[in-house]
Formats: sequence, structure tokens, C-alpha cells
Amino acid sequence: LAFSRLALPWHNARLLSFHGRLPKTEDLRFEKNAVLGMLTDGEYDSQSIPKLLMKEGWPPDSSLAICARLSYEDERIIETTLSKAAEMEPIKHGILIVREP
Repeated sequence: LAFSRLALPWHNARLLSFHGRLPKTEDLRFEKNAVLGMLTDGEYDSQSIPKLLMKEGWPPDSSLAICARLSYEDERIIETTLSKAAEMEPIKHGILIVREP
């Protein structure tokens, strides 16, 4: 649903879950033209995950969509960058989609 809301194809995206665990480092590393779709949880959220990705070489100005409560009346999609999200109030449970600038 998150990819659909953003009108992005998901067939080449790396889909990762931070729900209760940290994905393998190699899955987080920056690669040219990579797109990541990630499930968040209470510990790994919209603030901590961008920090991890920047440590793994993702450019700070990479596009980040923070999707929360999709399909509910109070659905929110915040489009920002990794560096800005690392400084924002975290969203604990949702979906993050990151792609290079």
C-alpha cells in the first residue's frame, strides 16, 4: 500500500523488517538506484533507521517517505530526507521507503 500511495514500483525494492530485529548490514548498505521498503517498530523507528542508513553510506539527502496508519482516516505520509528525519520526532510504527536523491 505504501508504494501505491507514492506511485512507486516495488518489484525491485529491497523489503526489510526492523520489527523486533536489525536486518543484516549488507541489506542496509547503499547501492546505486536502490530502493528500500522497511517496516519499523518501537525501537527502530523513523528517526533511528535514517541514522543507520547514513552510516551505511546512504546520502543524507536521500528521499524518505514515512508512512503511518495507512488506510485509516488519519493516514499520514511525510516526504523528507534521511538527514531531516534523523532530527524529527520519531514515528514508532509504520513503513519507510528510501531512495537515492
